[in-house]
Amino acid sequence: MGIAVTPMQGGLLLLLSDNPGISQKELAALLSIEPPTLVQTLSPLLLASYVERNRSTVDGRAVTLHLTSEGQALTDTIKARLPEHEADVLANLTPQERQQLLSLIDRAVV
Repeated sequence: MGIAVTPMQGGLLLLLSDNPGISQKELAALLSIEPPTLVQTLSPLLLASYVERNRSTVDGRAVTLHLTSEGQALTDTIKARLPEHEADVLANLTPQERQQLLSLIDRAVV
């Protein structure tokens, strides 16, 4: 059974799970994307009630993001499937090639 979110949306859910209450501005900066791109990616998650927006209790001008219970359940499913997905993606690589690829990704992401 497939999961009805894009890889980018799945990544957003994982980040929101690890950073509850992050502001939209902080999330855009964390992802190194422009705020309009974030809004475009977030919109389907908001419409599906996986994510909710709230006004910050610290700064009323800021909007914070939180997973709903449905969003957390979907995120838990994504987390449970990640090892299997990673194994499928890396299946045609030798152990040495896998390690090299993961090392390069770590360097590129940092």
